[in-house]
Amino acid sequence: MANRIVASRWSWLLLLPVSALFLLLFSISTSPLFAFEGGDSAIFQEIGLATTHGKVLYRDIFDNKGPLLYWINGLGMLMGGTSGILTLQIVFQTAALHYLFKIAKLFADGLKAAAVLILSLFCYTVFILEGNQCEEWMLPFISMAIYVCLKFFATKQQLPARDALLLGLCFGACFFIRPNDAAGMVGAPAFGLFLYFLYKHRGKDAWRFAARAATGAAVITVPILTYFAANHALKDLIYGLWGVNMTYTNGVTGMLHGFIADSGIWLIMSLMVCACIVISTTHLKDALWAIIPCAIAETLVFGRALYYHYYISLLPIYTIVFASAFSSRNIKASLLGILLAAFTPVAYNYRILPKKAASLVINQPRILGGDYTYDYGDFLHAKDSEIKQSMQDMERLASLIPASERDSVWNYNLIEFLTCRNYFNYAFFAHNGIVQMNRMTFPLEENFDADPLSLPTPPLWIVADYGNPKTQEDTSFASQYQLAGHMEAFGGRIGLYRRKS
Repeated sequence: MANRIVASRWSWLLLLPVSALFLLLFSISTSPLFAFEGGDSAIFQEIGLATTHGKVLYRDIFDNKGPLLYWINGLGMLMGGTSGILTLQIVFQTAALHYLFKIAKLFADGLKAAAVLILSLFCYTVFILEGNQCEEWMLPFISMAIYVCLKFFATKQQLPARDALLLGLCFGACFFIRPNDAAGMVGAPAFGLFLYFLYKHRGKDAWRFAARAATGAAVITVPILTYFAANHALKDLIYGLWGVNMTYTNGVTGMLHGFIADSGIWLIMSLMVCACIVISTTHLKDALWAIIPCAIAETLVFGRALYYHYYISLLPIYTIVFASAFSSRNIKASLLGILLAAFTPVAYNYRILPKKAASLVINQPRILGGDYTYDYGDFLHAKDSEIKQSMQDMERLASLIPASERDSVWNYNLIEFLTCRNYFNYAFFAHNGIVQMNRMTFPLEENFDADPLSLPTPPLWIVADYGNPKTQEDTSFASQYQLAGHMEAFGGRIGLYRRKS
């Protein structure tokens, strides 16, 4: 009976409540069970909110991810704030789990495929971090692309035009969220298919496939480029999507140096090599044409920081390793795959994955009773009651700003350059429905903005890192603004200043 349910084409409906429960427990920045509203997630919410107020991305408000991420957040904010974003997360994750399950079923039947999906979700408990991460929104597209490539090698039939178009659409969607994962997890496997056609002397199929995939990518790309060109912000888009990230990572040279010098990247490469070894022992060994280019490219572009959420993009690889191990007749290769995937060290001093996942699985249900402490190691360690108090204080402080003046609020230095001081305090803006006037959000560079005091009409309100010497030493700032209120917050204070009449 259980096998029949799992094998049913309607089995994906079971993934909807699974996704909802998983996100309620682990997407702490958007789940109503938690008071915390995130670091990166709060920035994405604010920029998404700004797009609903007519601001043009990168030109009027700036961050270094792709526009689709912010438009998705903007849609979620229109749908009801964090609850709207959570609703979209459930839809996206259900689609992602559906394709991860289909990947597993290419290798293993019935309940084995379900067990593979559970193992992948176990890893995901760590990777999701605070939730609403850019890799999370890419996961359905990456999973679909990997499935399309694997399915081709499983069936050995002609690649349908629809699948080629899907690969292009997936690449375009991922590119306009995070280009490096688009190249590594979608573009590279697709390029592997192209090479396979050439190797088999199927030149017409190769170029037909390339043309269809390019058409799919153009469906996403052309409207986005047209929008930014129409708003005279094409250069801003290119800088936000590419230029600032090259500076941020020290360019291609910096990425290559990180690959050579950082032991964490070598561990990622070991995982990828292991995936190739294990898949080679299965009936899908020809899929190495797609997986090997993926392994090489994604290892190079993965990112040197090794943050937890970077690994979300690798969930299809984890699924392949677990599923291949279940279907392989080579016991040694199977054990190698499971051990290396399960015990992959992840970010923050290379914490071992099973230990971290187990601690989270045990900790999260404690939200159902009383006060508890968020336990995310280096990322977050605070009591829920403290965070609730901070959010209430943010509301109290924001209530000093009349509704008619909420379009004249300047983010002076709430997240300080280099130190990233008061990072979690940025939730002040989106939580209170305030769209900042100025361009700078996260301080990727020291100053994107003009001095607010030099504007023809200076802002009525300034939100600043109160108590920061940089704020206190700015005498021109102090001469034209008076402190209206302040609050104790995450590792510092938020000050709200009103322009003197």
